[in-house]
Amino acid sequence: GGLRIGKRWDRWSLGFTPVIEDISITDVVPPSLTGGDWREHSLSARLGYRTLDSRRHPTEGWDADLELKYAGGGLGGDLDFTRVSLEADYYHRLTEKLIFHSRTLLGTATEMGDTPDVPFFEKFYGGGIGTVRGYKERSLGPRDPVTDTAVGGKALAAQNFELIYPLYEDILKGLVFFDVGNVWESWSDTGELKKGIGLGIRFAVPFLSVPIDIQYGFALDPEPGEDRGRLHIGMTFAF
Repeated sequence: GGLRIGKRWDRWSLGFTPVIEDISITDVVPPSLTGGDWREHSLSARLGYRTLDSRRHPTEGWDADLELKYAGGGLGGDLDFTRVSLEADYYHRLTEKLIFHSRTLLGTATEMGDTPDVPFFEKFYGGGIGTVRGYKERSLGPRDPVTDTAVGGKALAAQNFELIYPLYEDILKGLVFFDVGNVWESWSDTGELKKGIGLGIRFAVPFLSVPIDIQYGFALDPEPGEDRGRLHIGMTFAF
């Protein structure tokens, strides 16, 4: 259960969301992750800044959100941690039709109180649309030593660069991209940045805010045995 309360101005918005969750996780395959039952009490604060010339087909401006999630502590519940994330999109028209798009994603999570570690379902995962394309979704970052499965990290950094060109009005667009980023156990353990390049198309369903992305990425820094190329399909619902 949750409730969102906020205020919106011309360019800025500020919202608060208290949430109570009952979480039950069973049959966890990676040995380093543990299942169980938890009650999570959290309060999230989100600060937004938007100067886009269009929400559906932006060509100029910023769309940024800074979110702080505080769980446990004086709010009660079984889990105590903080989670901060920043997502910032910037659009700029280079020519009459060619659009430059930059997307920055940063995140950090920290355990508090009696919680020994941030739960794995609140950690960050990288790979795929939204972080670094060319790599399997949610595959980047710390891995289980036995199964080699990604188990999430408490530090995330990703940067996407895109050049977008309309192929048919605002309905069909082509794009090329370069991504860089990774996930680490903590900011003190940061290391290699994974890179990917690729191209794709973006189809906007007429009369609906449902953009569909079909993209193919090439991993520039694959691990041994990993595929160098991967097809990504994504869909976003906006209201």
